[in-house]
Amino acid sequence: MGKNWEDVRAEDDRDIAARSESPDSENWEDWDDDASANIVCLFCSYNSSEMSTMLSHMTQVHSFDLGVIKKTLDLNFYHQIKLINFIRREMHQHSCFVCREKYTSDDEIYKHMTEEKHISQIPDRKVWDQPQYFFPTYENDTLLCALEDDEQENTVVLAEDIDEEMRKLEDGLLLLNLLS
Repeated sequence: MGKNWEDVRAEDDRDIAARSESPDSENWEDWDDDASANIVCLFCSYNSSEMSTMLSHMTQVHSFDLGVIKKTLDLNFYHQIKLINFIRREMHQHSCFVCREKYTSDDEIYKHMTEEKHISQIPDRKVWDQPQYFFPTYENDTLLCALEDDEQENTVVLAEDIDEEMRKLEDGLLLLNLLS
């Protein structure tokens, strides 16, 4: 049986520190920031270790310019995450995210989306701006990890399920508090 909290509290922290500094203990000196973790394209198997190279690839090869889409749709960091997760999920399920047609392979869906120019068309925000798309399709999706948050530190994030009337009420209460 392990130690209870009283035994742990009674231990001398200097003993623990001395044990952790011993030569046979684990240390982080040989840590490699997972050099094999490359960013994978949303539409094909191309991968790169650099976000700028990936963005360039998606723009040149697929006509999908995330920077332009971000500015055009006024996407904040969280919207970008949801949009990428939505696209990643639809592509994984071989479903066109524009016309919703289903296909049986990566090649078929890519061919359809290229021929119909659906890759550069983003569906209505109601389709992809859903709380379920905060969760990635692929664990440790490095494209998500490489996104930059351009937001200022004092950005307020509201819960997704608050309706418009509740927001108006809270705004009114906040205004009253500021004026008093």
